[in-house]
Amino acid sequence: MDKASDDFQLTFEERGSYLYARITAEAITNEIAEGYVRAIGDRCRETQARQLMIDRRVTVAMTNTKAYLVVCMFEEMLSMPVSIVFVDADALNRSRFEFAIRAASPSDLTIKIFATPSEAEQWLAAIH
Repeated sequence: MDKASDDFQLTFEERGSYLYARITAEAITNEIAEGYVRAIGDRCRETQARQLMIDRRVTVAMTNTKAYLVVCMFEEMLSMPVSIVFVDADALNRSRFEFAIRAASPSDLTIKIFATPSEAEQWLAAIH
């Protein structure tokens, strides 16, 4: 099941032990973030996925506040323990997500961020 709107495109794949989600967007507002986080949360619950890779293909840099908001929304919308790995090629976005993960300290989620899908897959395999 894929989800598309005027603001973003979200593609899902079940890849063995984890759910893969690719978000593609030109920009991310709070409303867009809430929409894609809600859709990913719904899909995790439907498939009972315990591991999730989110491949971010967003062309603008994320703020610390927006990264924190996304981490907090995932914690709120996922009512089960899930290991989440974000993939973002942008070093600035990665550092902002790392800040958000430390600041939010999500209790039921294990969250990491990497530059490439292969690094993310290695991490998911190591914790499986």
